[in-house]
Amino acid sequence: LGVTHRQVVKNLPHGLKAVGHGLENDIVIHENLPFMGTQAHPEASDSFCTTDITNVDALGVGNLQKDGGHLIQRFFQHYKII
Repeated sequence: LGVTHRQVVKNLPHGLKAVGHGLENDIVIHENLPFMGTQAHPEASDSFCTTDITNVDALGVGNLQKDGGHLIQRFFQHYKII
C-alpha cells in the first residue's frame, strides 16, 4: 500500500536493530540510546498523496495521513519532546 523506496539499507551499523519493515530495515532503533529512524514518510503532503500515490483512493490517503500523524505524535510524546 502506498509508495515505497527503491533503495534499502542492507547492513545496519553496530548498535542498531530493525523493529519493523515493509522493505529491509525500514524502522530501526538503537539498542542503548533513545534513537529511532525510519525510511517512511508519515508527513506526506496532500499534493504528494494525490499525485504520486496511484494505488490508494482518497479515503486510503486520508487514513495514511492520519496514521502518519499519530506515529509522529506518539514518537514526540514518548521522548517527551511535546
